[in-house]
Amino acid sequence: MKAPALAATVARKANDGDRLKMIAERLQVSSPQLLSWLDEVAENAPHETTAETKALTEREQKALLAADSALHSTPLETWAYIRTAIHYWEFLRSGLSIDKAARLLSQSPEEITRQIDQRTLYGISIAGRKIVLPDFQFTTSGVLPGLDVVLPAIPVDMHPLGVVKFFSHPHSDLTLLDNAVSPLTWLLSGQPVEPVVDLAHALEYYP
Repeated sequence: MKAPALAATVARKANDGDRLKMIAERLQVSSPQLLSWLDEVAENAPHETTAETKALTEREQKALLAADSALHSTPLETWAYIRTAIHYWEFLRSGLSIDKAARLLSQSPEEITRQIDQRTLYGISIAGRKIVLPDFQFTTSGVLPGLDVVLPAIPVDMHPLGVVKFFSHPHSDLTLLDNAVSPLTWLLSGQPVEPVVDLAHALEYYP
């Protein structure tokens, strides 16, 4: 099933789109925009499993269930796509524009654009017009250590949510004080970049 058809199916499952409209209003976006996110998520990234969709955060519950108490009966499959779309929306909303990134790094917008093209900074094109740089790659003093080496090792076609998950989720191959840590924590603590590069290369075979 192609993405637009899938989004329409999700809308129908949410009571002909009425509940989806209320969800969009709670999120302060339009229904077409929410469906657009659903389309992109469906086409580019697998949705979260039904087991995971049961564990909504308190804020998600407030934003979604407050729209309509009948949402409690919404199928888990619908929750999966909506929840992933919310994550994508929050992820883009927290990012930096090219101009903001340039000011943060005391560089020109042209330099930022060049680094995005060279994959030493991570930028996402929205609707082919605006570029957003996810904030995970920036620190209070500049850029995440080792980012310029890790990013080129990540498959170029990996969905943005997958890239963020790679950096932010703990990995058993990265341990500090006997605890598994994320590549982000590993790099911020000044550890060698090579183990993270190896994990990034492995994404081509085990995404």
